[in-house]
Amino acid sequence: MNIRVMIVEDDEKCFEVEREAISNEKDMEIVGNANEKQLALKMAKELKPDVILLDINLTDKDDQHGIDVAIELSIELPETKIIMLSGLLNEDTVRSTMGIGVACNYLLKSDYCKMPQAIRDAVEGNNSIDKTVIDFILQDYRNSLKSTMVKLTAHHIKVLELFYRGHSVEQVADILKLETQSVRNLQQQIGKKCLGWKWRFRKLSAFELAQRAKKLEMF
Repeated sequence: MNIRVMIVEDDEKCFEVEREAISNEKDMEIVGNANEKQLALKMAKELKPDVILLDINLTDKDDQHGIDVAIELSIELPETKIIMLSGLLNEDTVRSTMGIGVACNYLLKSDYCKMPQAIRDAVEGNNSIDKTVIDFILQDYRNSLKSTMVKLTAHHIKVLELFYRGHSVEQVADILKLETQSVRNLQQQIGKKCLGWKWRFRKLSAFELAQRAKKLEMF
């Protein structure tokens, strides 16, 4: 059974490129297309496509109406996979779609050749986000941490270094001559800095926490 794809794009030239990229695939069919917000919402709810390729702006005023569409459709059509399309990577749009889970992927329009596989991955649940986007998100996250969070103290860094070397909370307490609870408090503080608001929902071991902090270049 073919994958039913809907394209939401206001740029006629971009639409033709996207349409051609999908039309050449034997396992896909384009079931509809729209070029503005209200029509996109109406058609999507009627057609219930498997995947929607959704332009972020949908206007020439950079109003990012595509984000509104993505949010509403993620509620109305939870089974439909949404892939955001944009002419460039923008931190606000990435946060507003990928960050809140309304889109499963984000592609640059110039990477039209990647669209068919991204569609298959979305349907199969293998949401392998493009490395360019992953690198961008990670860099944006690092910048956010640097600009909004207090730097790690000397105590934090010592604890992280020991965690990274495989020491347990109890061992770190013994090495640094601290109470075990004091080390746990430091571990919690580090977790907040590394994970932001998600720290309450993620259970990372001391070593995993140190690994994440290392990747974020926090020590």
